Amino acid sequence: MGEHDSAIAEHRVVIALDSTKSTGYVDLGSALESMGRDEDAITQYKRAIELDPRDALAWYNLAVSFCHLKRWSEAYAAAQEAWDWDPFS
Repeated sequence: MGEHDSAIAEHRVVIALDSTKSTGYVDLGSALESMGRDEDAITQYKRAIELDPRDALAWYNLAVSFCHLKRWSEAYAAAQEAWDWDPFS
């Protein structure tokens, strides 16, 4: 199992232990994004945002994944949300 695969497995365990916090989903999304799996990362960031709509890091990471996929209008909207919740994120 590669380093990224191990990280993904660990984040899934964290989520299984407590699926009510956005942090596990953000971390899983980041691991997926680092592997170029932006669509999967987007799913995780959106789940994090459902749990905590004020999670600026989830919004920021969502914007980055949208940029990787050249989905510019969605990236802009997500970046604006990140800025609204934490102008220094």
